[in-house]
Amino acid sequence: MTWSVLENYQPPAAPGGGWEFVSFPISSLPLPEIPTDLRMRVSTSDVGLPSVIEAGLDAVRIRTVACDNEPVPGDIDGDGAATYQDLILILGAWGPCGTPCATDLDGNGVTGYQDLLVVLANWFG
Repeated sequence: MTWSVLENYQPPAAPGGGWEFVSFPISSLPLPEIPTDLRMRVSTSDVGLPSVIEAGLDAVRIRTVACDNEPVPGDIDGDGAATYQDLILILGAWGPCGTPCATDLDGNGVTGYQDLLVVLANWFG
């Protein structure tokens, strides 16, 4: 097992100390790959002039962020965003179209202004 120092906290010079809130995204850890297990170690030391050391670790949270896979309106090519490629598809299919018609976003049987507006309203969304 190897350890990585993520934070070396030096208290402010002002008396009274205080809480400091710190977060570390797992992806920012200096690791070759995201681990399946994670260990945390906290240590304190009184170096230099004699002083009172008080340290605590509170409110530790390990969070996960789930990506939502909801389709983006106007994403005709399925790349996850309404981009210039979708705009080109709209312009290339302009006019009446058959069923199914991927560029007829409002379902009126025609690729037109309303479909163009859907792409633009969700640009890079």
